[in-house]
Amino acid sequence: MDTTSFKPAADCDYTFTISSNETILEHYTRALTIQASNKTASLVNISIQDVLPRKGEAILRQLIYRYQKASIEEKNKVADNTIAFIDVNLKRVSLELTKVETDIERFRRKHRFIDMAEDSRLAIQKLAGNASEEKTLTVRLKIMQKLEEHLRKRPASVIPSALFPQEGNFSALIARYNEMQLDYVKALASLSANHPEVRSLCSQIEAVRASLSDAIRHQQQELAISIAAAREYAGISETEIAHIPGYQRTFLARSREQGIQQELYLFLLKKRMETAISRSANIANARIIDAPQASAVPVYPNRRLTLLLAFLTGLAAPVVVLYIRQLLNDKITSKEDILQQCNVAVIGEISQQTRSPLFTKAGNKGLIMEQLRSLRTNIQFASGSELNTVILLTSAMANEGKSFIAAHLAQSLALACKKVLLVDFDLRNPTLAGLLNLKNEGVTESITSGGEPCIQRCGTVHSFDFLASGERCPGAGEILLSPKVGELISMLRKRYDYLLLDSPPVGLVADARWLGHHADMTLYVVRQHFTYLHQLAGIRELHSESQLPNMHVVLNGTRELHRYQYNYYQ
Repeated sequence: MDTTSFKPAADCDYTFTISSNETILEHYTRALTIQASNKTASLVNISIQDVLPRKGEAILRQLIYRYQKASIEEKNKVADNTIAFIDVNLKRVSLELTKVETDIERFRRKHRFIDMAEDSRLAIQKLAGNASEEKTLTVRLKIMQKLEEHLRKRPASVIPSALFPQEGNFSALIARYNEMQLDYVKALASLSANHPEVRSLCSQIEAVRASLSDAIRHQQQELAISIAAAREYAGISETEIAHIPGYQRTFLARSREQGIQQELYLFLLKKRMETAISRSANIANARIIDAPQASAVPVYPNRRLTLLLAFLTGLAAPVVVLYIRQLLNDKITSKEDILQQCNVAVIGEISQQTRSPLFTKAGNKGLIMEQLRSLRTNIQFASGSELNTVILLTSAMANEGKSFIAAHLAQSLALACKKVLLVDFDLRNPTLAGLLNLKNEGVTESITSGGEPCIQRCGTVHSFDFLASGERCPGAGEILLSPKVGELISMLRKRYDYLLLDSPPVGLVADARWLGHHADMTLYVVRQHFTYLHQLAGIRELHSESQLPNMHVVLNGTRELHRYQYNYYQ
């Protein structure tokens, strides 16, 4: 058991958590790493990450031991199952082999066979010998018949010695007969036929001939009996030989079955011995090259990798965040968004200021003042040499800074020694009077009563005139449709160099479109990070259909300026 080198304080509390087997198994499954060293070698590297080095070594040693033990047990299990299977089949094959051998033994006893092939050969030899003997006896019988016929037809002639069998008594009798015949012929040569000696010799010849005839008859009888016996024995032999193929077929079938069972028995016996030998020699299929050894330095967390990931994360996270914000952004973020989607010139940009007075002095070099001067210059270039210019200011929706830009633009034009009149034509929601701290009386009262408009002075030095919208009334849209609106604008145009008309948002009501008929230039105000990108389609439509005259865009509330620009204006 591993222990730390730190001794706990007396007031320390300890908490023990007993985890389930599944939790521990899942934890060490993630901590354990098994990796092949390369594709060609049969080596694997096993590593584990643990807080205690000795504990990790013990886990790896136990894991390897269990793996090798399981491998050997698996092999022994296969060998034991094989031996059990072989034993069962050995008993069955042994019983079948004993039965077949018993049947063969009974068959041999019944049919008196020892060796089927040898017995068959001997039977055939006996049959052939018997046939040869029968043939010999038949020939001898025919010889005896010829000899008897010779004695009967030619009694005085000599019997040829080559025709009769060379047997003792019979041969002696024939030899005596032939000798007596020769003596008789010799006696006739010197004596007459009636000579007593000749007659005596004839009587002797007759007696020998009679004996020879009896001997021939006895020989014929014996030969006939022998031939009959040989034929009977040949019949028995032929019967036995005729049964031999059937016996042989039966014997071969049983012998074949015996051979199969015997080979199977020997095969199983051999396999059992081989399996028993292999079981006793089973070893694990894995060998330990290097014993588990903990690293001298911690392997996790990797300090260099952690620092590298932190560095890369620090670089990539802002980029990813900005990219996601760009993807999710649905509002105007820069001047390029306007130029890409609308073929309308951006005539000026006004920065966002968190805290500034409404109007600035003539010598002020603040950022907004410089931007207003730039906007004023651009308007003068855009209008050219045209006098008494009427400028309409509108936007897509409220709170885009339209009235703010109108008031500051009026002041900027007044600083350039121009006669300027700012008219609040937002009859539905007038705000300029309150912004300039002036009374809200002007357009509505002048149109409805037909009197002289109530023009107020805004500022003391380089001031400009202001015509408020007047009190709110329900029919603001109908008031703008009145011909008196055109008359009022025509009258005011003659008095002033620049007439600034602050109209309602063109994306909400149609008032700005009606006022556009009386204007020479339109300033369409959009606000960065406020105006939606899809509202640029309305600007593009207004410009393409020429619903507003000489339209230009003013980008309000810009935030992204380079540092050198700030330093310059400051």
